[in-house]
Amino acid sequence: YNADAFTLPDGSVLEDVLKAMPGVEVNSNGEIKVNGRKVDVLQLDGKDFLSGGTEMLLKNLPHYTVDQVQVFEQDELGARLVGAHSLEKEYTLNVTLKKQYKIGWLGNIELAGGLPTGKHDDARYLARTFVTRFSEQSRLMASAMSNNINNNSYNNRESWDDDDIIPTDLQRHNYLSLMYSVYDRQERYEDNIYLSGRWTRTESESRQSSLTYLTHGDTWSRLHHTGLSNNLAGYFCNRFVLKKPFALHLITELNYNHRESNGLSRSAQFYADPSSYGDVVAVMDSLMQNPFQSGISSITLSKSRSESLQNGTDWSFKQEVNYNKRTASGDRLYISPVFMHKQQSGTEHNAYQLDYIQGQGKNDYRHRYNLSPSHSNQFELHANYTYNIHSELSIQFGNNLIWNLAHKEHERYRLDQTDGWSADKALGALPSTRQLLMQGFDRQNSYVEDNSKMSSRYFASLRYRH
Repeated sequence: YNADAFTLPDGSVLEDVLKAMPGVEVNSNGEIKVNGRKVDVLQLDGKDFLSGGTEMLLKNLPHYTVDQVQVFEQDELGARLVGAHSLEKEYTLNVTLKKQYKIGWLGNIELAGGLPTGKHDDARYLARTFVTRFSEQSRLMASAMSNNINNNSYNNRESWDDDDIIPTDLQRHNYLSLMYSVYDRQERYEDNIYLSGRWTRTESESRQSSLTYLTHGDTWSRLHHTGLSNNLAGYFCNRFVLKKPFALHLITELNYNHRESNGLSRSAQFYADPSSYGDVVAVMDSLMQNPFQSGISSITLSKSRSESLQNGTDWSFKQEVNYNKRTASGDRLYISPVFMHKQQSGTEHNAYQLDYIQGQGKNDYRHRYNLSPSHSNQFELHANYTYNIHSELSIQFGNNLIWNLAHKEHERYRLDQTDGWSADKALGALPSTRQLLMQGFDRQNSYVEDNSKMSSRYFASLRYRH
């Protein structure tokens, strides 16, 4: 495809170029399909692009820098490194840049702001920058954005085109990504690094008023919910390819995620319409603080309060080694050991209180505290050998071994069942001693999981290439 053959508006990017081409589809996650077939590898000027940076390239590279878009099949990387052929082919999309953009710096910046609409509103803002530097031996790409307009896309274009993803809360997004690649002049090796970080803050509030018609008397309901969450995530990936004196492909990945959230829901049911006491928030404030003084208790059936507090951290590490060797007869040996470690820790507090104002039912109070730490290790060994019977016929046989070890704990506590605990305890507080905490241990719903799973699959396949 010739990119200049398609007329695009100013501000368009590589994604728009691809979408304009017949038979090409690009979804919101950066997945590309050509004539219904998924693209396995995205290349820029003939060099593989790390999967983590695909979306950054699609949504930021200016359309006017693109010269040609080529789609073809090629052998897998391991086979290419040793000059052999692979049974499975990689469907590849290669983007070539115009000559004047192959070497040098390229960048843009976007800034926007607005005034607050009310005394409780923050001024809206949006900031974005994208910088690239290309040379014959290196490639640098960096992207950053920050906004409080509920936009989580890489290039701050509208991210809620579909009705299904219209945001219902206030979101602040901050994102930074960096990709750097270096290529040896003598083509002995190449190294690719991708690093990204994201911090997201989400605030939510909902107010509900309802009326239920019943034969024995109508009831009015009010509900007020507020929530706040913070999420910090980071990702690192390094892909090192050694071409000489032997073929070795190393992939290292590290993921990190930390989350915190809290929520408060207050609700009540009434015999009569409580609108005369104010809006939803005013009604709930009066009912929770001093219902008898305000007089609202005379029309109240029940009130409830549910508060939650959660925090947790997840991280994972993966190391993959791919070794390829071509024998003197043209056969190919492939060995790939893989190690993965995942770890998760988190705590959850939940306090629930139900009160019947007129004494028509039994009051209830529960304060739950949950712990769910877990970790897992997975070992993999993939090996195969391709024997060439003659130039057009070959047979491949091998084995895939996977061994997974996982441990997960589910600790459940009822803090309201410990000595000296009361409903006015701050959410997040714990008993002063381990002995007191164990008084609320929920043995019936607490358990530990230990799993060990091993699988081994042998295979053989015959290939005829004409």
